[in-house]
This record gives sequence, structure tokens and C-alpha cells, in this order.
Amino acid sequence: MTGGAHPILPPAAAIILAGGASTRLGFDKRVLLVDGVPIVDHLHGLLRPLFDPIIISSGDPQRWAHLDARVVADRAPGVGPLMGLLCCLEVSPCDRNFVIACDIPRPPVALIRRLLDEALEHDGAVPVTPDEFYEPLCGVYRRKLLPAIERMVATGERRPRALYEEYDFAYVPLSDFGLVALANVNTCEDLTLHLGGTGSLGRAEGT
Repeated sequence: MTGGAHPILPPAAAIILAGGASTRLGFDKRVLLVDGVPIVDHLHGLLRPLFDPIIISSGDPQRWAHLDARVVADRAPGVGPLMGLLCCLEVSPCDRNFVIACDIPRPPVALIRRLLDEALEHDGAVPVTPDEFYEPLCGVYRRKLLPAIERMVATGERRPRALYEEYDFAYVPLSDFGLVALANVNTCEDLTLHLGGTGSLGRAEGT
């Protein structure tokens, strides 16, 4: 982000979920390079002009010590993204929190702003594809959801989308932004697909 970027007001936090095991990809997705920059660093750079604070969900705080962000570990590892969301919301000072998985390298800023605006009148907001698939790890979650998330985690629930069944979420069509889906990297096929012949997405040497 350069040029006319400015913080989103009223204040909102950004949460980068960077604690996944990357089992489908076959290696740690956090070593992926986007335009020559590690994927978490890339997301941090995209979000830094817009958000204060930025919180990273990861069990390895030293790995991100060079970034201007708070690193929060899950209470119990391997439980899934709902646990990461819970632990980061607990330390967030903001009501609205934009949550993004580290394998979604280029969330459109216009979409981020729309999600935050929608969440002012709802408990949260998530994108939805034309075939009605929710994108739970690119959405806005308000701190008022903490008791519900705590309860769900305690009963073994792992999916953020379980919240949609009980709470008032806004669903933002990706088609409004000319998209049918958000590009993410979960498998080696995704890695090949999103290279797109441009060389803009790659993998760090030796990994």
C-alpha cells in the first residue's frame, strides 16, 4: 500500500492467522514468497497502513520479531483456526477485527473496507462466493463474539463458520469486486495455479 493509504476509522485491528500445519501443501506455507517477500511479511506490509494493532497468531514469536506486531500463541496447539481467533480476540483492544489466513496473499483492500463497514451493523462480516461458499478466514469478527467462541472451543468446535448459525453476520458478495473466489494456497496444485506464469509467488530457497 502506497499513496493515499490511511487508517480505517474507527480503530480496528488486523489478525493474521499463521499457525497452520500446512499438511495439504507438504511444507510450511509460511516460507512462501510473494513478490520476493515471505508471505506473512507481505500481508503485514499490506495491512500495516490500515490497521493498528496487527496481531499474529503463531506459536513462534521469535520468527516474527522483526515485524511491528504482537504475536499470540494458541492456548492449545493443533486445535484449529477458531482457537487462534479466540486467543487473538482476547488480547485485541478493538471491537472490530479483520482476520486473514496467511495463505490468502492478496485480499483486496476495497473488500477489507467493505467488510469492516458491514460489521458496524452486524456481529461480523465474511465474503461469499457466487456459489455461496463462505470465506471464514478473510472476515471481520467483533469482540462481542468472545463468549460464544470460548464456548464453541470448549465443546470441540474448530470452524469459525459455526458462528454464522447463531449470530448476525453480513455476507459480502465477492462478485461485487469482480471475483469468484479469493486466491489461497493450500495444496501444491494451488501453488502452481497462483504462480500464473508471472513468477510473483514462489518458495524460499532450501525449503
